[in-house]
Amino acid sequence: MKLWLIAFALAACSTTRAVQRPVSAEDAASINAEVEGKTAAIQLRNAICCSNGEDVLVTPDAIEWTDESPARKRIRAPAEAVEQIIVRYHGDGAARGALVGGLVGAAIAVLAWIPAAKGEESNEVLFFITVPFAAAGALVFALIGGVVGLPHHIELTSPPP
Repeated sequence: MKLWLIAFALAACSTTRAVQRPVSAEDAASINAEVEGKTAAIQLRNAICCSNGEDVLVTPDAIEWTDESPARKRIRAPAEAVEQIIVRYHGDGAARGALVGGLVGAAIAVLAWIPAAKGEESNEVLFFITVPFAAAGALVFALIGGVVGLPHHIELTSPPP
């Protein structure tokens, strides 16, 4: 249950970029640079789920990708049929996970220390409790964030009427 909460918290930290259709050559080049070398989830309009693919190529009139199925076929869809492209940045997920984990670990250490705080040496005890808890939290959350990855949504939007 705790891992689901952590994954949800990391998933909530996502970025979205809106690209207006028709896709310009500059936007296509920019999207290609973002997805180069990454696995992406391609969400088609009116589809319940996404299609996972590699080698995504965006042109002004179509989006192509290699399906991750065992057949590994090349799929081409008109740009109008694609709602969004989602890529995951695992390095960013690990970095944000480490930050959140360090803060959570330090907070747990402080909360555990408060009932036992007596005397002047309690500040030293706090330091020696907080550092390992923060380090452990940072390590655990960084591993989870690296596995889950930080999602980046590229939404293809229609022009206003």
